[in-house]
Amino acid sequence: YEVSIKPLTYIHQNTGEDNQHYEVIFRNARGLQVNLPDILDTTADAQLISEVDIPEHEVAGLLADIKDGGAHAHLGKNVNLAKKDNKRRGRSVAAIVKGDKDKSIAANEWTEYFDFLCDTGRWKEIVIPTKDDNFRITLAVVYGYAGASGGTTEYIKNERLLSAAIRRARYFKDTPYIHGGDINIEASASKAITLAKHAR
Repeated sequence: YEVSIKPLTYIHQNTGEDNQHYEVIFRNARGLQVNLPDILDTTADAQLISEVDIPEHEVAGLLADIKDGGAHAHLGKNVNLAKKDNKRRGRSVAAIVKGDKDKSIAANEWTEYFDFLCDTGRWKEIVIPTKDDNFRITLAVVYGYAGASGGTTEYIKNERLLSAAIRRARYFKDTPYIHGGDINIEASASKAITLAKHAR
C-alpha cells in the first residue's frame, strides 16, 4: 500500500514544483533480487520492503545494483532465512530511498525494545529529516513470522515482535511515525494490534 505525506515543503527532497508529496510504499518483495528492476523503476521516494530474502553473500552486489539504480538501501540485520538455524543466512527487510544522496538516517535512538527489534532482523526503521530541525518523519517496516495465523509458536513470536514494534512507535509521541509491513496475520487476530487500537 502507499502513503503520501504532506506538506512536503519541509522535506529535504528534490520533489519539484509539480510534486509536493513525499511518497512512501510498503511492499512485500518475495525476493528483492528478482524484483529489483521493478522496485527501482517505482517513482516512490521511499520503499519499506519485507520478505527481501537476500542471502548474505549477495548483499554487496545488491547494494551496488541499488546505488547504480539511483537509490540507497538500509538493510535489516543478518539473520536466519531458513527455519532451521544457520542453514541459510541473509536479510529479511530493507528500506530503499531514492536520490543520488541518501538523506535518510538509520534508526539510532535507543529505547527499551530497540535491540530486540534489530536482533530479529524483521524490523527496519529510518528517519526522514526536514528543513526544520525539530521536525522529522520516521518510517518502519516489520515482517511477521510465517505461520503466525496458525496459533502456534510462530504466533507467540509474532505477537512479541508486533508488540515491541508498537511500543517503539509509541515512544515517538511528538513526531510522525508510519509503520507498515507484512505481519503474516490478520490485524483483527493479533492481540498486540487489538490492544494498541483500544489504547489510543
